[in-house]
Amino acid sequence: MTSETAIDAVIRIAQGEVGYLEKDSAADLDSKTANAGDKNYTKYWRDIAPELQGSYWCAAFVTWVFVKAFGIEKTRELLKHYPYIQVAQLGSLFHNYDTPQKGDIVMYHNGSRFYHTGIVIEVNGNNFITIEGNTGPESGVNPNGGGVYQKTQTVNSRTKFARPDYSLVTTINSGGSGESPYPGDSWTPVGTATCGGDNVNVRSTPNGTVIGKLQKGNRFEVDGTRSGEWVRVNVAGIGIGYIHEDYVIYDKNGSPNVKRAQTELNSRFGSGIAVDGIWGSASRKAFIAAMQSAMNSVYGEQLAVDGIWGGATESACARHALKEGDQNLYVAVLQIGLMGNEIGLDGNIDGSFGAATKAGVQQFQTIYGMQADGVAGINTFRKMAQLGASSSSGNWTATGTAYCTGNGVYVRKSPGGTVIGSVNKGDSFEVDRTTYGSWVHVRVAGIGIGYIHGNYVSYVSSGSNSCIRTAQSELNSRFGAGITVDGSWGAASRKAFIKAIQKALNDTYGLSLSEDGIWGSATENACAGHVLVRGSKNLYVGALQIGLHAHGISLSNGVDCDFGASTQQGVISFQTANGLAADGKAGKDTMKSLAGE
Repeated sequence: MTSETAIDAVIRIAQGEVGYLEKDSAADLDSKTANAGDKNYTKYWRDIAPELQGSYWCAAFVTWVFVKAFGIEKTRELLKHYPYIQVAQLGSLFHNYDTPQKGDIVMYHNGSRFYHTGIVIEVNGNNFITIEGNTGPESGVNPNGGGVYQKTQTVNSRTKFARPDYSLVTTINSGGSGESPYPGDSWTPVGTATCGGDNVNVRSTPNGTVIGKLQKGNRFEVDGTRSGEWVRVNVAGIGIGYIHEDYVIYDKNGSPNVKRAQTELNSRFGSGIAVDGIWGSASRKAFIAAMQSAMNSVYGEQLAVDGIWGGATESACARHALKEGDQNLYVAVLQIGLMGNEIGLDGNIDGSFGAATKAGVQQFQTIYGMQADGVAGINTFRKMAQLGASSSSGNWTATGTAYCTGNGVYVRKSPGGTVIGSVNKGDSFEVDRTTYGSWVHVRVAGIGIGYIHGNYVSYVSSGSNSCIRTAQSELNSRFGAGITVDGSWGAASRKAFIKAIQKALNDTYGLSLSEDGIWGSATENACAGHVLVRGSKNLYVGALQIGLHAHGISLSNGVDCDFGASTQQGVISFQTANGLAADGKAGKDTMKSLAGE
């Protein structure tokens, strides 16, 4: 096996994807052209990180190609982490070469950050040819296009190149010759499990195509691997696929990683728990007790070793973050927690925070939607203990507010659990900024503490109440909205804001939009046709500035209807925070996002 052979496999797979168009919804994900749209739904997110479906997908495309060629574990080795979904993280892990080679991963910089990526398939002097996802057919860099395209780019000061070590590749999956091996052709069982529900879907990939169904009590093999909330299984008569973790009940010969973690808890901390391969409540309580014991021993804390995560344990955990190079008993607890949560570490629980442990922490953080910095602090340990896995009726410390972006959205007692109520678009609620996978911990008036899926949560920036009051006051004074100035950006405020957009477009550009506060196609098309840029001075700029204040972005000149430097920076800040192309221009996508649509 040569590096050139491995690179050719990557290129062959990438070329086979050229022409794939992103989808308007989760339908027809495997078709190249059906259901084409602009909502960022792709088979690449479905197969790599389904919880991120609908997000920008250029990096996910690169990961998908590598997985198809070499499998997940080799992809993790080649890219130094998994999955590759953020360009900045790849840039931090690799030397950033100035000139490209065939097989490199290009990283485009916009002057402030890396923001787009692709695969280099050919180099011709100062030009290089790429295949990129989430781009368009036009020349230049398009970080939010509608498909997979082959493009010719030019080396410049804003192009950098990461170079995977293809010499690490020893075998190429069948995907290298055109067939999809995802999630891999081989199967090595490590245990068995039972289905916990009726009519449970077995899918070809995480949240992908349904290949069969199971009933409660049906048995299957597991190999100990996961993708987010999905467990890889082998079902007789169906084959290899994925089942959601909610329906997987491990047998007593369950996960070997969890068994190793349980054994270590018993031997190092005298936990006395069953070594059954199930990271249940007893194991998690023993894990918290081990944390307490280790912090007492290593840092001289005086915590009660009771396995209960209280204020003292939380404060101590916040004081003692672990990083690469640390060597102590608390590191061993971290390693136990990683293995208990199915991050294998090759069975290495040695109390030494080396490269493998850092990679394990980053993998864990990525799975649970955290900043993958490889530092194990309070949030990482909270997730390992699976705190927040069920609704708490105890203390609640709100860190901010958010609002719902959909209608009839369930509030659940636990992530994916029992429904305890529902909220509608515009309803506001408190958050404490803790998450569990894709689920956000919330407190809703009249319902209580529970979880809402992150797809339907839009955060109001902490400390933005005064900004919201400014926005509400301006809506009243400039547009006669007649809304309550309460610092809560709820449904009434958003409807008034859309009305303001419609009125401003009518007054400024002579349009005849219905000023009904409903974001329809006519309003969207009008916003698309009237893009605001620096130098614009009109009432529509005032509406833009109101929207920025509503989202916690305070402008130095307030709402003055003058698109100056402060407004431009405010637009860039909003675009960056909401995953939009940060060009400082307020077009359809920016106005639509400001309106909460």
